[in-house]
Amino acid sequence: MPFIPLPFVVALLLLILLTVVLRRDGGSSQNFPLLALIILSIWQSVLSGLRWGYDIRTMMFLAPVGAAIVPPLAYAGVVQL
Repeated sequence: MPFIPLPFVVALLLLILLTVVLRRDGGSSQNFPLLALIILSIWQSVLSGLRWGYDIRTMMFLAPVGAAIVPPLAYAGVVQL
């Protein structure tokens, strides 16, 4: 039976959310920090899926870099709402 880690499903749903947000904001000014936060969340989810689903240990060194960027992006994205 094929194994698809749950973080990959979450990354797919976040990718769908990103495309919906990009298409919805056609003419208006876009909230770039919030879009970057969604992209970073996709990246973190894929890293987590590779680490825990397929036991690729080098991903655990990349995850803290993205995790350090999340709080400023979340703040900047919420401030512009």
